[in-house]
Amino acid sequence: MESYEGMVAQMLSSVEKGLDVCGAFYGHAGVFSWVPHETIRKARKAGFYAEMEPGISAEACLYSDLGIDPGDYGIQSYEASQFLFFDHPPNPASYLLLWQVALAGESTARTFHSDAAKIDMLVNYLRKWYPENHEVILYEAAFLPVEKVRKEKITLGELARSKLELHTTLVIPPAKKLCFNHEIMDLMGLDEESFLRRD
Repeated sequence: MESYEGMVAQMLSSVEKGLDVCGAFYGHAGVFSWVPHETIRKARKAGFYAEMEPGISAEACLYSDLGIDPGDYGIQSYEASQFLFFDHPPNPASYLLLWQVALAGESTARTFHSDAAKIDMLVNYLRKWYPENHEVILYEAAFLPVEKVRKEKITLGELARSKLELHTTLVIPPAKKLCFNHEIMDLMGLDEESFLRRD
């Protein structure tokens, strides 16, 4: 946090001197990135003009690299530790994305290494909704044009023994079929057959 606060202070100091300031951050500036949001909040509070421009996020790369259309099944997306620490029961009929899975269960912001015991806790928690042999994907977007995308398929049970980097995202495909919402479909005069004929 000291480093992050220093970044915010540096940018605001330059703004206060009357300079035009642009902060460039990896991926999308607003995703898993406290500094841009905090800098903009403080700049606006001080009466300065501040905007965030969109960037290409790792999530956008993930959809392209893995061929996932969020419109097919739906997407749930959480930072791995937040998923563990708060009540986010997943819907196993949609995709579940857990970002920074190597740091699942980390709350100190003082380490950058995975902890196999905490990863095991994550796996045990996920087993409430997914079988241990459910196929998942370890995804890493390519940082540079010369790098290759990582899209390694493993079982959920193999997660704690797998190589996990800070930027590894755990992609959990659906484990059950989508269910129709018959209450809404009845109100709209639809039945399953008429809906499926639209495909």
